[in-house]
Amino acid sequence: MEYEHFSQAPWQEDRWPNFKAVELACPHCGEYYHDEWMLDGIQYLRRNLNQPVQINSARRCAFYNASNKIGGAVHSQHKMRVAFDISIRNRDPAKILGLLREYGYSTFGFYGSFIHVDARKNRKWSTKSGKKVWKSLVAF
Repeated sequence: MEYEHFSQAPWQEDRWPNFKAVELACPHCGEYYHDEWMLDGIQYLRRNLNQPVQINSARRCAFYNASNKIGGAVHSQHKMRVAFDISIRNRDPAKILGLLREYGYSTFGFYGSFIHVDARKNRKWSTKSGKKVWKSLVAF
């Protein structure tokens, strides 16, 4: 469900104790998309990784997505609903990918320093740098 501002969202601190709505909202305007399945997924990753999880990008308003800073796709899931770009810096990519798959994510964007997940089914893509990082784990 979409909210004009993250402060309006029905946040359950006991369900998602390692995240805050503000960090998953658009940094430009605070727009927020509440998807419990997606939130449960990143909490699952955090709990089972037993390390902090850095979300580089989650919700983006249309303006922010199109900005020169982001240059997001026209039909980006970051603006259509919600998607998470999860940093893999100083983390084991194999473990992260395994846990995301175990939870039920099946759409992945593979990048050099992060992995993109969203709620769509069975899609994947990669950048050139992503192929270098993920080549032993994913057939491209």
